[in-house]
Amino acid sequence: MIDIHTHILPYTDDGANTTEDALDMLHHAASDGVTGIILTPHTHFEDYLNTTQVISRLVDNFMKETENMRPDIPLYIGSEAYFTSSFLEKFYRGEIPTLCGSRYVLTEFSFRRPPKDILPVFEQLCEDGYVPIIAHPERYPYWRDIFAPDLRYLLKLGVRLQITAGSLLGHFGDGAQRIARTLLDAGNVSFVASDCHDPFDRSPRLSDASEYIATRYGTQSVQTLFYTHPQKVIDNEKL
Repeated sequence: MIDIHTHILPYTDDGANTTEDALDMLHHAASDGVTGIILTPHTHFEDYLNTTQVISRLVDNFMKETENMRPDIPLYIGSEAYFTSSFLEKFYRGEIPTLCGSRYVLTEFSFRRPPKDILPVFEQLCEDGYVPIIAHPERYPYWRDIFAPDLRYLLKLGVRLQITAGSLLGHFGDGAQRIARTLLDAGNVSFVASDCHDPFDRSPRLSDASEYIATRYGTQSVQTLFYTHPQKVIDNEKL
């Protein structure tokens, strides 16, 4: 399995607090069957000044510091970019990294209110050949109706959805669980990721969710959501 959404890179956001925590998370992931990880610290310029350059430097430092201590899992650079009115400007200035330097851009929104101007911004990104991936759509209360017009339009544009493994299992409440499963039922999900933040409560565990999906949707869905689609992101290929 390949995990495209993690907060393992230490000292960058509300994820791993120490190098030791990050190493614990990597070893947990390896023992759970994860074979590739994209490091996606928050790019939220009001709270976390994680530009492309900063993240690249921190990844280099982490790799050097933990050489011979990490499990043998490839690590890739990315970010989870918080949507603001200046998103497009910062993106085209190169301040927001895509996943693995590919066309795929992992994005998140406020949990309190719907993002403004998302449609023209995502239209521009798609027109220019990028593919926005919306992280954990099941956790946004304003999209609890999967037939919300904005969400339906974004899917038609080619925007992709990534749900959180824990949501499927009820870790974020009944509402998020219901929407995650409904999105899967409708065939609207392209990725399932851990969105891990620590070695304990929000650990990098995907196997429970993959077992649930295998039981309900079949092994081909597991292959697509946990292996094929994430590998296409790494290889910068179309889904």
